[in-house]
Amino acid sequence: MKKKVWAVFLLLVFLLSGCADAPAAAGEFQDSKLPPAGDIVSLAQMDYSYEEFCRQTEKLEETYALSVFSIGTSVFGREIPCLVLGDIHAEKKLLIIGGLDGTQAWSTRLLMKQLETYCVKKAEMYETVSFGELFESCAVYFVPMVNPDGIELCAGGLASVPSEYKTQVQQIREYSVSVGLLEENAGYEAWQANGAGIDLSINFGIGTVASAQIQKQAASDNYPGEPFSAPEAAALVHLCEEQNFFSAAVYTGPGGLVDWFFGQKDSLALAEYCADELAALTGYRKIANGPAPDVCTAVSFSNWFISRFDRPAFTLLMGEENMQLSLPRLWKQSCLVPPLLAWQARRGDLTQSVQTPTAEYTEIE
Repeated sequence: MKKKVWAVFLLLVFLLSGCADAPAAAGEFQDSKLPPAGDIVSLAQMDYSYEEFCRQTEKLEETYALSVFSIGTSVFGREIPCLVLGDIHAEKKLLIIGGLDGTQAWSTRLLMKQLETYCVKKAEMYETVSFGELFESCAVYFVPMVNPDGIELCAGGLASVPSEYKTQVQQIREYSVSVGLLEENAGYEAWQANGAGIDLSINFGIGTVASAQIQKQAASDNYPGEPFSAPEAAALVHLCEEQNFFSAAVYTGPGGLVDWFFGQKDSLALAEYCADELAALTGYRKIANGPAPDVCTAVSFSNWFISRFDRPAFTLLMGEENMQLSLPRLWKQSCLVPPLLAWQARRGDLTQSVQTPTAEYTEIE
């Protein structure tokens, strides 16, 4: 009898201590095609900062001997790390980015956890090869946090801003409130733009049509800025010019969509095939209703990549509209996106020549 009493007592202590959350959280991934692995990055973590991201980057680099380098710095001088999974000198390379929007630190966490899981499970098979072999033949370049200033503003407010930029940030916020881009009683947790108030998701070119709807995506009076005027956008452009990526993908949201089309020619069949595969994998709807390049309002990163190289690029609008963000659900939908794209690159034809750019771009000295 005493043993039963002690067992009940210990069970109550276990439940009250919060430790019961661990098996419950693990259970959320039981039906995933690839359960998350490793103890460096947590999908259950509530707060996520640039400092935590850098700490995890350093730990992943040390633990798995990853190649890590900075592609440039943000407006406030924060480094923008790129983590390479596989052989940095591989003939075929894939780029995946997240954290373009200040409110989307979740995309950074998701990419970091995917990267860690592939490292832990490098012997696990994908199609006919192991993860280790797949990523040695097609290296994946992860840039999980393109917008560290915006993410820090959302997490820490004005206290996260260097003193020399505080007045500028306050003025941008006041303007944004005055024109209805931000709620007057809101803090900085809705800040989408970079430190200079430029919306990075549309800083890769400007078309000829004005759109108030798209302007509302930016928290700034200088929307959307001259093409590549944001140092973060210019850094991505420079990285792509250097590395000759086979394809690229952006994690953003919400929407439950695979956006893949931007007037491409030689790569059209391959891009649509990859988009079909992504849609089948994630359960998202494939869309091809983007405007023609010469009449678009603003150009996203994937639009620019397609226009510049005529190679596949995808914007994954993750999660469903009007639904609470669920990292376990997003994990199940996207955990095999990088392997799928790497597999397509491994099998694809990389002999096509790089097309002449359709617009000038800003290089980083």
